[in-house]
Amino acid sequence: MINVYDSRITDIINNESKYNPEIQALAYALQIEKQHVLDLAARTRTIAMIDQLPERILDVLAVELRTPGYSEDYPIDIKRTLVRGTLTFYKKLGTPEAVNWVVRSIFGGGEAVEWFDYEGRPYFFKLEINIPDSGITAAQQTDVILGVDACKNVRSWLELIDYYTHCPTDVKAGSYASYVERLDVWPEGKGA
Repeated sequence: MINVYDSRITDIINNESKYNPEIQALAYALQIEKQHVLDLAARTRTIAMIDQLPERILDVLAVELRTPGYSEDYPIDIKRTLVRGTLTFYKKLGTPEAVNWVVRSIFGGGEAVEWFDYEGRPYFFKLEINIPDSGITAAQQTDVILGVDACKNVRSWLELIDYYTHCPTDVKAGSYASYVERLDVWPEGKGA
């Protein structure tokens, strides 16, 4: 089988003219130009090659695509996840699924809970976030609030964030206790 990158036009000629020096020189010149065009085309595949891109290119792409919840301080795997899902995210902008995507991309787990599912005030919602083993920094809390604000429905308001962690209470029995820390984003007396 002939490799397109290394092939020459003389590879498909089936007669004696392919041994003509002028034809071979033309085939060589065409091969060099074709390789140059293919090299340039390979550089345009940034979205398809997110897993191979260097970190500095991911940072540029995040700015260019306006990736929500993105921070240059994140580890490279979180950066890749955020940039990879940006275009799909924009199709779901303004829905709970978009909010869930931001939360899951930054923390690995969590979801938005609408007001009618936890007896909250109309048009408010809360986040339930699983705390990763590495913990949560103040910068991540700020990033998730800004990211959620950028992708939520305009009429909806983030009321509070519940952070959950599971700690083994009895290792032999395999049971787990839950610890909840609540962060009031929208205090009770404020707003609607």
